[in-house]
Amino acid sequence: MQAILRQAQEGVRAEVKAKLAVNWERAKAVEEKIKTAVHAGMAHEALDHQLELLRQRSWKLQDRAEKIDGQLVEVGAEVGHGRSRARWRPTAAEPF
Repeated sequence: MQAILRQAQEGVRAEVKAKLAVNWERAKAVEEKIKTAVHAGMAHEALDHQLELLRQRSWKLQDRAEKIDGQLVEVGAEVGHGRSRARWRPTAAEPF
């Protein structure tokens, strides 16, 4: 049962990650349009508003991804992209 739940959550997490990537590309495009408008001396308030909406969407998606990560931890899945079963070990620089 946990494996099924984990798979479902990982699927949702992948969707959120894809949406974040698309959102990032859109934000970069809007920033380029703003730079072009500023350079041309044109008004860019509408573009500023659009960029702010993309930022807010990004924050919401990031919050959702964090919640999904928490749920994955609860069902016993590893969250992260490192080695399997990798553990933090104290060093002189970070003893705690």
